[in-house]
Amino acid sequence: MMSKEDEVTFNPLYEEIEIKIKGREEEDGLKEGTFVKIPLSITHNLKQKLRPYQENALKNFIYYTDINQKYKKIPNKHLLFHMATGSGKTNIVASAILYLYEKGYRDFIFFVNTTNIITKTKDNLAYSDAHKYLFNKRIIINNKEVKINIIEENFEDSKENHINIMFTTVQKFHINLATTIKENSITYADFADKKIVLIADEAHHLNSELKKKKTRTDEDNIAGWGTTSKTLLNTHKDNLLLEFTATAEIGTSKELSQYYEKKLIFNYSFELFREDGFSKEVSLIRSGFSQKSRILQAIMISEYRVIIAQDKELNISLKPAILFKNPKGIKAVDSNFENFIELIENLTLKDIEEVFSISSLEAISSSQK
Repeated sequence: MMSKEDEVTFNPLYEEIEIKIKGREEEDGLKEGTFVKIPLSITHNLKQKLRPYQENALKNFIYYTDINQKYKKIPNKHLLFHMATGSGKTNIVASAILYLYEKGYRDFIFFVNTTNIITKTKDNLAYSDAHKYLFNKRIIINNKEVKINIIEENFEDSKENHINIMFTTVQKFHINLATTIKENSITYADFADKKIVLIADEAHHLNSELKKKKTRTDEDNIAGWGTTSKTLLNTHKDNLLLEFTATAEIGTSKELSQYYEKKLIFNYSFELFREDGFSKEVSLIRSGFSQKSRILQAIMISEYRVIIAQDKELNISLKPAILFKNPKGIKAVDSNFENFIELIENLTLKDIEEVFSISSLEAISSSQK
């Protein structure tokens, strides 16, 4: 946490917006939550119904970008959606794409921090046959069908009246745009007359350098791909940068708190997520096992839960998910993922018996009987 001397007054954008919205509803005698409406371009084209907090996030966004004239006139809008893991940030991404398309945007760049996330993201946003595709099979906006077009190299391949999306890792995009000149490579000049939407997933990586800076008086000196995204944001006054993360460390870093104060469009903590009844209960389990044994224990507990859920008396449809913390930083994520796959592919009975022999967890010890 910040020390006493480092504490600053924090008046985030989302609180300012929500006060203004509530004031308009009271002034106009409207029912709470009805002043800003979610457009049909979103509600008619998403596969899943929006949850109340997701609607609130979008209402803040719509109010900022299209209703309040003061906010609407701000060029190069840069906003952060700070939302708990599992709360459906990608659903907000999909909704924002639909909304901004209706407002005239056609070109989107989606940044992710690791290559293995790109496949999942394409399933969410680009491949209509994928199980996790978030849009309806046919996207209809203003009575016209809209297609998704994946951009591979540069936006010369952009198609008129399509949703054109480039999926890239932050490292690859930074290198291609900032340091290399080659045939068909992307350049800042490509965007001089084109308004684009930059979407950064796991965006706490975007401004990691801020935590190392003592002040933020010269934002242009932020190193790495944070500088690249900021430069690209400023190539056209109508460009937007939308960041999404669950771990922005706002409140623990003076620099980050100051930087995001007037960018934080929505804040939905894990505590609120849990209180609203959308999160599973969380139990902490500690052990001194090796990394391999900890991973296998987590998998065995997860499988145990699946077996219990499938009991005919319960008949619960359970989708297990396991999150592993990466101890060596972002650079090791892909290699650790490959190591995990190798562990599973070469799993032996001896490996499992070893966990049975050392684990004191009831879920594992009881299942051995």
